[in-house]
Amino acid sequence: MKNRSTKPKSHSGKSAGLLGEPAVRFLRALKRNNRRDWFDAHRDRYEVELKKPAKRLAEDLRPLLSPHYPWLEFSNKALFRINRDTRFSDDKTPYKTWMGYWFRDRRFDKEWASGLYLGLDPTGLALGCGIWRFQSLQRSIFRERITQSPSEMSFVRAIDALEQAGFEMKGRDLKRIPAGYDPDHVNAPFLRHNGLYAAKEIDFPKSFGTARFASDLAKLFKPCSELLDWMATQLPRKAM
Repeated sequence: MKNRSTKPKSHSGKSAGLLGEPAVRFLRALKRNNRRDWFDAHRDRYEVELKKPAKRLAEDLRPLLSPHYPWLEFSNKALFRINRDTRFSDDKTPYKTWMGYWFRDRRFDKEWASGLYLGLDPTGLALGCGIWRFQSLQRSIFRERITQSPSEMSFVRAIDALEQAGFEMKGRDLKRIPAGYDPDHVNAPFLRHNGLYAAKEIDFPKSFGTARFASDLAKLFKPCSELLDWMATQLPRKAM
């Protein structure tokens, strides 16, 4: 996330057990003390201030988002583990200093799935939706569908809805448009993508730490619905 100076403000109407300022304070302390001995000594604090409230938020989001996203997995499984995989990294710090969720579309095989992403660190929130990295078959069919009628225009509408809500489209890796495609097509820039996801970073809303936080998040995710629907109907969900 961006290095913003914004921090969650104190609000009246806080509810015990909800994700809020204690989680942010814990993540700040963990960043200063990213060691196994420190974490083990503060494991109870982690459970009470971060892990349990984070799991509760996933449960609170389910009834709010399921009517719009009935195929997404809203469960504790969506919460990322705090332990880092350091096997192939030069950074050997053992813990993430942020928390995140991946609410994936269950209609897809796991490695093929689109979904919603929610992240939190001491600077604010990160929202996202889409597919981080296409499988090879998905990428090929994606290129066809965004350049052929009628799916090309429904794709345009999905992207417009996200951009109007302040999301930025990510996943562009290629320097050039692949050969054989019209470089002047309205969707030509997306032919350079190896994945497609929308991302947005925001400061903590006033409702952070209160019972209204989950409903505010659900509203923020509303513009993602058209893109996820487009992906589910136009892209392969598993290996053929």
